[in-house]
Amino acid sequence: MEEHLAEPTENDVKTLARDKERMAIIPERLSDISWFMRALAEPIA
Repeated sequence: MEEHLAEPTENDVKTLARDKERMAIIPERLSDISWFMRALAEPIA
């Protein structure tokens, strides 16, 4: 679990930046309040 909470490495950022499909989705999700509320409602394990 600590691995998930760690700061992203430079390699993580570069990998994400190369994923054009994911990069297109991120701004949409950040501006969608229902997506945010759905994420908040997920159980914390």
